[in-house]
Amino acid sequence: MAKGRKAKQKRTTGSRILSGDGLLGEIVGNALGQLVASGIERTADWGSQVGDANEDDLAAKVVRCLGSGGSQTVAQLLRSTRAGLTELLASIRSLKNAGLITDTNPHRLELTASGAELVELLKSDRSQL
Repeated sequence: MAKGRKAKQKRTTGSRILSGDGLLGEIVGNALGQLVASGIERTADWGSQVGDANEDDLAAKVVRCLGSGGSQTVAQLLRSTRAGLTELLASIRSLKNAGLITDTNPHRLELTASGAELVELLKSDRSQL
């Protein structure tokens, strides 16, 4: 009987590590709590910035650069926005999907009519929104 009890204790100890009352469960619970808290903070921050393109908004930077400098290459946008390549390419893809920029030829990007309208909106005073 003692041998069976020891084997059972080993199984419960191993499963307790993965359960909610074990160390791993506590770590996972804390990590999930932090993720939820971060998500709530981001949502609250985003809600206060509706209609206001802040300095960290890479898509707004790209639109402003194209609005002030005409058609540009990805390398020129990379230099003027000082963003990472991956983030810049993701912003370009989003702006293309939204119909705000287009390719003039395979290597240059420019604003569409909607993009030009957005540039004017970003330039205008926030009180006019």
